[in-house]
Amino acid sequence: NNGVEIVIQGLKPGTTYTFIGWARVADPNTHILLGVKEYGGKEFNVPISSKEWSVAAIPFTPDANGSVKAYA
Repeated sequence: NNGVEIVIQGLKPGTTYTFIGWARVADPNTHILLGVKEYGGKEFNVPISSKEWSVAAIPFTPDANGSVKAYA
């Protein structure tokens, strides 16, 4: 895995947030995944396979832990 992950803490449990990420690929035969996980809900990601900058907006609602792991 050549990606990056970041843990965001201090979120208010039960509040819906939106992770917004921008990405592009050098080779359109490949893809990158922008996503969220480990927040108390189902892992969700959006594949991006465009050479042009593309945006993904992923809503999530953290549990009592108040954190999320976002990745690309």
